[in-house]
Amino acid sequence: MMRTTGIVLLAACGFLVLYAEGLHWFVLWNLFPLFVAGMVIVRGTGAGGTSWAALVFASVTALAVAFVHLAWVFDWGATRTGSSTAALIFLFSPAYALLLGGCGWVAAKTVERFSR
Repeated sequence: MMRTTGIVLLAACGFLVLYAEGLHWFVLWNLFPLFVAGMVIVRGTGAGGTSWAALVFASVTALAVAFVHLAWVFDWGATRTGSSTAALIFLFSPAYALLLGGCGWVAAKTVERFSR
């Protein structure tokens, strides 16, 4: 159940990315963190039990991607219209999303290890 819910939510986030950016080759770079999060969910929520670190990684990564694209769509704080180089956010946001997800994974893995 966890696996299905996670994949559906990641797919919804992927559609948000497609809506915000349109359909072109650069959208693949921005979908990459969601693909990685999907692979982590598939491998981390198997028959052997649920890895909370995997779920935290996927959640934090997806939320970071969604937040950036929602800020772009709704122009929060002049995200889209405030600068001539505003679209550079799409160049760096996938790396930042994976970095934040990795930090969440480390924190959750630490809690998992010490709670046993």
